[in-house]
Amino acid sequence: MTKSFLITVVALVFALGTSFEAQTQNIVDNGNLESWSAGEPDGWGIFDNITQESTTVHGGSYSAKHTSTTSSKKLSQDLAGIEGGQEYTISYWYYDNDGAARTRIWSYWLSAGTTLTDNEAELRPSVYSTDNASWQHFEVVLTAPATADGFRFEVRVYQENSTSGGAVFYDDFEFNGDITIYPEPTNYPTAFEATTGGFGIDLTWTDATGAQLPSGYIIYAGIAPGLPVPSDGEPVPNDNDLSDGSGAINIDFGVQAAAFSGLEANTTYYFSIYSYTNSGENIDFKYA
Repeated sequence: MTKSFLITVVALVFALGTSFEAQTQNIVDNGNLESWSAGEPDGWGIFDNITQESTTVHGGSYSAKHTSTTSSKKLSQDLAGIEGGQEYTISYWYYDNDGAARTRIWSYWLSAGTTLTDNEAELRPSVYSTDNASWQHFEVVLTAPATADGFRFEVRVYQENSTSGGAVFYDDFEFNGDITIYPEPTNYPTAFEATTGGFGIDLTWTDATGAQLPSGYIIYAGIAPGLPVPSDGEPVPNDNDLSDGSGAINIDFGVQAAAFSGLEANTTYYFSIYSYTNSGENIDFKYA
């Protein structure tokens, strides 16, 4: 059995200047905890014992409820796009009024995915929260270490007085600083091609060139020709499962290849590719 396919290359070039600009932005994805999927907070990499809460909230309609057990449990998100030497404001709100739970921040600067020991007193304090019938605010202003390129924003819940099953609540996480916003890529990739093999399709292309190189590419795939068009400021999550007829993947600049597997025989598949610059995790994506 064979598969047929059609490649569609979509090229959309934005005419922007070449100067960079600095903007203060909150780079926490879903920091207000308003977005959930199947009971899980979107954008967060680790969410042990986390449930969606709609009654005890600080802002908006939802917060995160963190239930304690006999061991510590995490709510964590890794942030990218941090610049060494830049000053950042780190803050969030928490509510602890339960004698069977307590919390504290337990965060790290990152360098190429490795944790740094800097700012231990502020980011990994020895003290825990105490019961209070009001929302409490954690905020600290720190300068990123020279080698930092990321930040692990993590809070933890613990049992209290050897008693577990209590809960604390979190809302409105923010990590603010001057983030450099780069212009759209000068050009889009060329020689976008596909080959079939077994029940998969391999895509290749030649990297974009020009004064502003891309950070990476977003590739859309589907069985219908009307593929989505990306929008600035709206990151596209990876979805390499085409069983529902559509998908998308993010590929770093320089890789020049991608693959989709487990496809249906005798089916036409459409693909489009966009180059983008990314000024931080899920921040100000620019497509060309």
